[in-house]
Amino acid sequence: MTTSYVIVEDHVLFAQAFRFMMNEMTNFVHEGTINKSEIAVSFLLETKPDYAFIDINMPKISGIEVIKEIKSAGLTTKIIVVSMITDALVIAKALDAGADGYIPKNTDFDELQLAIKTIENGEIFVPETFKESLTQVNAKHQNDWELRNTDEKVNLLSQREIEIVGLIAKGYTNIEIADRLFLSPLTVKTHRTNILRKLGLKNSASLISFATQVGWA
Repeated sequence: MTTSYVIVEDHVLFAQAFRFMMNEMTNFVHEGTINKSEIAVSFLLETKPDYAFIDINMPKISGIEVIKEIKSAGLTTKIIVVSMITDALVIAKALDAGADGYIPKNTDFDELQLAIKTIENGEIFVPETFKESLTQVNAKHQNDWELRNTDEKVNLLSQREIEIVGLIAKGYTNIEIADRLFLSPLTVKTHRTNILRKLGLKNSASLISFATQVGWA
């Protein structure tokens, strides 16, 4: 079984070098390299790769915005940010947007393999060297988040996500929501995960409480 991937990177030489490293993974198949962020979303929605390796420091549209758009569209592609940026706040923003992992551009083959294995196991991957600073940023972010009002949080959700929150609050299962909205259960599950991340909530119970608070239940 093969695993497809796309590279979103505006530095051609790095993209070629990264693809060369990916070639060492015999089950991965390259679906394309995009060097213009403004066409990345449409390409990813068309090809629906298993993985997307995205540089967040892109001209015109940032990689973080690309991540937000494809996650809001319900794409189940696993996203690994590959960047020279080591600022913990930027990494946190990429993960908040929906990235499944982050690796620096000077990563080696072993760390790349570890990142993919970690993500395949349903976990977020961040190199050990960034975890302490990322934890500090997340703690401050959580404190700031708790001070934000409900309207600000609601504005983070797309119309589709609001529909799904309302149905979850009414007790519908993922399969039932998928039938009502003509989506796949996997897409609904992805939306649910993204909604919890955006709202800073931990589980369905807290999501239902939030829905009740804003009058969607």
